[in-house]
Amino acid sequence: MKRQLDKKEKELTEKSLKVRKEELKTLKEELEYSKDQIAKYNYNRELDDKWRDTLRRKVDRENAKAIQDIEFSIKQTQEVIDQVEDQLKNGVEPKRIAGID
Repeated sequence: MKRQLDKKEKELTEKSLKVRKEELKTLKEELEYSKDQIAKYNYNRELDDKWRDTLRRKVDRENAKAIQDIEFSIKQTQEVIDQVEDQLKNGVEPKRIAGID
């Protein structure tokens, strides 16, 4: 036959039970949060996987355009430098006013 807990034992046991119930509640919340975080991570990963090739092609096009623009600017700037250096070395043609010979 089991004996009943005395007053002190009962208080300590109830206190321990309360702490354990709070701990269980916290663990369940943490589990739910972790599952939601994993679901969010998986959703984002699937989204990234779905669009990875498209985004890579877009970045490649943007990079190619940037390089093309820079190369064009370099070419134009070099042409201006060559023209100015030629003028410094050989002079310039005199300006002619239309209608006056």
